[in-house]
Amino acid sequence: MVKAAGRFLTCVLLLLPSFASAQERDRPVATATRLSGSVRIDGHLDDAAWRTATPLDQFVQRQPSEGQPATDAMEVRFLFDDNALYVGVSMASSAPIQAPLGRRDSGNQSDNIQISLDSYLDRRTASTFGVTASGVRLDYYYPSDDEGSGDETFEPVWKARTAERR
Repeated sequence: MVKAAGRFLTCVLLLLPSFASAQERDRPVATATRLSGSVRIDGHLDDAAWRTATPLDQFVQRQPSEGQPATDAMEVRFLFDDNALYVGVSMASSAPIQAPLGRRDSGNQSDNIQISLDSYLDRRTASTFGVTASGVRLDYYYPSDDEGSGDETFEPVWKARTAERR
C-alpha cells in the first residue's frame, strides 16, 4: 500500500511498426515525437527525450462516472523511432494505490493503465497494452468492437517498467 499522495510512473515499450492518430476531431489528439537518441525503459521519465514529447493530459473517467473529468492528474507522452512506439505515463493518485502482484494479463485488482491502438483505423479492432502499478503486463487483441471479446492468448514481445515517485 502506498501513501495517499503517492505517484507512480509508467514507461512502456511497444514493438509496433506504426502509430494511429485520433479519428474524431472533438477528442484530444495524441502526438508522437520522433526519438533522436535513446530512452531507458526503467519506469522513470527523466530522459531528455521525454521532455521533447508533447504531453496528453485532458482525460475523462471511464469508471465510476463515465465522461466526467478525471479526478487525478495524468500525463501521457509518445515517442517513436523506426522500430518501436514508446509510451510514458505519469499518474497521480489521491487514494492509496492498489498494486498487488499477479500473473500476466491479470490486472482486475490493480490500478493500471491501458493503451489501445486501432492500427487498422477501422474502429472495430485494437491491440491493447497495459501495465499495473506493480509492473504486471496486460495485453489483449480485440478482433471486434466488443469489450468482452479480448483475446488473452495474444502475447506480443514488449517491455514495461513502473516506478513510484513521491
